[in-house]
Amino acid sequence: HIMPFLTWLCLTPLVGGHRSLPSGVTCGNQFNNSANALEIPNPSISWASYRILSCDAPIFWLKGEAKVGQNLSFTVLSVLQKRFAPVRVSVLVIGPGLPNLTSATRSRVLPEALSGIPAGQG
Repeated sequence: HIMPFLTWLCLTPLVGGHRSLPSGVTCGNQFNNSANALEIPNPSISWASYRILSCDAPIFWLKGEAKVGQNLSFTVLSVLQKRFAPVRVSVLVIGPGLPNLTSATRSRVLPEALSGIPAGQG
């Protein structure tokens, strides 16, 4: 009875949970500002981006067209090492129709990221 199972297994395509965007790993100056942001082709489906962030390249810009009221979910993982214990990763969503950043929020955002936010984008 194992032969039909093996035949089925060989003929069944493997399915991943997320599509890779882009394929491979990104780092450094790739997608590090609003002008060269990585475009999410369809924000209503699940995507995975594999990014190496470092002290000299701590920003990763993404852009996409979300619908009003659409939920956006982000998961950020870090290596579990003692030296990364104080590291905090944040996601900032901006766009037309969203409220402007408060002074308290602005104070927690890297200046390089603030300079890339277009006028009128909350």
